[in-house]
Amino acid sequence: RISHHDDGPIEIIGHDATITRVMQNGSENDPGIDVRGDRATIERCRARATWNHGVYVRGDDCVVRDTRVDDTNNDPGIEIQGARAQVVDNVISGCVRYPGIDVDGPAFTISGNWIQDVGDGRPGLVADNGAGGGPSVIADNTVAETGGNGIEVLGDGVSVTGNRVADCVG
Repeated sequence: RISHHDDGPIEIIGHDATITRVMQNGSENDPGIDVRGDRATIERCRARATWNHGVYVRGDDCVVRDTRVDDTNNDPGIEIQGARAQVVDNVISGCVRYPGIDVDGPAFTISGNWIQDVGDGRPGLVADNGAGGGPSVIADNTVAETGGNGIEVLGDGVSVTGNRVADCVG
């Protein structure tokens, strides 16, 4: 368990990690919060002015909740690669070259997020469920002011409901 950290990137390799109330300020070469392992929970954190991901997770059954990411440059604000991801109630703003949220894996839930000010022709939210890898949900998100589509969905079996999209170029 890590909490109240505010200096430099956080990298965790291992299962069952919990990261709460962490603030990460700027890093030129590393994601703000980088987790490789299953069943990670990241909540009530903040990453800002990072050159790479705000939050980058590679593992199954992971949760990113109630986290704020501002001003990422070369990667998504929040990216999860793994099955059964939950990305819930986050705020993402100022992603220069990549989506605010990018989830790649089956059976995900992306809900209640606010994504704004994504540039360079990119969507605010992109999700890939794979080849029918299980039911997935994209619901009740707000996506505004993107340089591309508000929401892009790849794969089958995704329910998209109750989202609000405004001022997106795509």
